[in-house]
Amino acid sequence: MTIYPGWRAVHVDRQLGIGGFDLTERAFAANTTSNVVRIAENEPLGQRMYTESRLELSWQTTDSVADVEGLTVRVIDARARADC
Repeated sequence: MTIYPGWRAVHVDRQLGIGGFDLTERAFAANTTSNVVRIAENEPLGQRMYTESRLELSWQTTDSVADVEGLTVRVIDARARADC
């Protein structure tokens, strides 16, 4: 019997929300963390066969934080801004 454990974590920070029709007051930060845990097992079953089992657990956490705490004013066909 052979067991193969594995784990991977990825963390990404981004500054978003500026561009298009949004002004700088609408900027926000998005933080994403992804985790994966894997376990695989295999063993021979006689001379010509073998068994293999795999288990994978994955989860992701995303957090968005505004640069300015305030209301958003949206006017159709105009730029969006945040009122402080």
